[in-house]
Amino acid sequence: MAQSGDLDEGIERMREGIAAISTTGAEMGLPYFNALLGEALGRAGREEEGLVEIDRALAAVDEHGGRLQLSEMLRLKGELLAAQRSARCEEGLALIREAVVVAQRQGACFPGLRAAISLARQLASTGDFHSACAVLQPACEAISEGSGLTDARVARALLAELRNR
Repeated sequence: MAQSGDLDEGIERMREGIAAISTTGAEMGLPYFNALLGEALGRAGREEEGLVEIDRALAAVDEHGGRLQLSEMLRLKGELLAAQRSARCEEGLALIREAVVVAQRQGACFPGLRAAISLARQLASTGDFHSACAVLQPACEAISEGSGLTDARVARALLAELRNR
């Protein structure tokens, strides 16, 4: 629901789902769900609440699982911070760079691609098109299967746009 644009209802449903899972005693995967809730809160203009949820997720990664989604969680937090265009923007860029490195270390092509897309967009927004291409091109080249998926198509289109600047 949140991804489709109904942020308030989506956020409420996400909170209910997280609470329901928690009451069962199951905790595997909860950090990632908290990070997704944080992303939705950020898109709803509630950035500070979003950061609290993502920080909760990152703090619980080792204890409750989520190491595989670590790159994605770092990317989400980095995007929230970078979008604020404040003193925390550099912190956000650093987290997105870390997300790229974590994904590469894990051999996680699509999380790495999403992180590279985020970083390339941030770099392009500052006018650094060369660095944006340098980040995005190897991530695009790493995708051998799934090249028709949305993330891969978005990355190729962004790379083409960046090269034309």
